[in-house]
Amino acid sequence: MARHLHLDPIGGIAGDMFAAAMLDAWPALGNGLLAALRDAGLVDDVTVGWERVTDETLAGTRFVVDDPRERGRAVPPSSLVLARGAGAHGHVRYRDIRARIASSTLQAGVKERALDVFAHLANAEAAVHGIDNVDDVELHEVGAQDAIADVVAAAWLLHHADIRSASTSPVPLGSGRVEAAHGLLPIPAPAAALLLQGIATFDDGR
Repeated sequence: MARHLHLDPIGGIAGDMFAAAMLDAWPALGNGLLAALRDAGLVDDVTVGWERVTDETLAGTRFVVDDPRERGRAVPPSSLVLARGAGAHGHVRYRDIRARIASSTLQAGVKERALDVFAHLANAEAAVHGIDNVDDVELHEVGAQDAIADVVAAAWLLHHADIRSASTSPVPLGSGRVEAAHGLLPIPAPAAALLLQGIATFDDGR
């Protein structure tokens, strides 16, 4: 059944938060998601899991992708080790991410969604860095193994929940600075600001 998805990102939203929200709405998709990520071979030595959590006020779902090169988040006990390998971490060229997804065993619809996300990201990065050939773009935070898994998970969940259209409430911009691979950047970062063009935003005073 075709569905419309509406997001209300009160405090913004990240890839793992989106995947968690989708799993919270359609928990039956969980087992299929883990199998798809494992069989796709998109990540090396990365563990994926999710669990129900509560802050003693509201309950929800937490989705975690743990890369041993990016320690810091506890992995849920229901997690699944996707693969064991010595995949390098660091800057990843857009062309390499695209090739990995294109050559995976994911369904065509999932590949299309995931590739579309990375195409938007790569074009935004090319624009802000003045790179003529988008294939030469090196992705930093969004090129990390956990970010790739987040994007593929989101694409798989959208496809299998049969989401055909989507909308969002105005997105909070935030303020201040954030430490990134290129040093200290304003919030929203230049590429993020470019991606937000045409989307309703508001100043949340943060």
